[in-house]
Amino acid sequence: MISYKISKNFIIITINATVISEALFRNLNKLYAKYKKYKKALDITNLKNIDYKFIKFINGKDIKLINKNPINFLSLFLTKADNYIKIYNSEQDLITNNLIVKRRLKLCH
Repeated sequence: MISYKISKNFIIITINATVISEALFRNLNKLYAKYKKYKKALDITNLKNIDYKFIKFINGKDIKLINKNPINFLSLFLTKADNYIKIYNSEQDLITNNLIVKRRLKLCH
């Protein structure tokens, strides 16, 4: 369900599930607790459902996201979570600290 690797000073966990269950939250907490000295990153490219609990978890643990999925980015945009969560396009962008450019859309009528 999840896999991880250590890259530079980051532990990068890849979620290979479409929905995050309670068991997955427990596994994420265990891995991040085990590797405390590393900065935390989470690859959510395969994730299909982002809910409030997941956003709160990411924000509370200061986790950076790697996301190549435009639907996930749209979900984060609509909830305005992209204002305070750092999102990267790839592992290389994470390591070089190259954030996705923030562009806010406006609703017009």
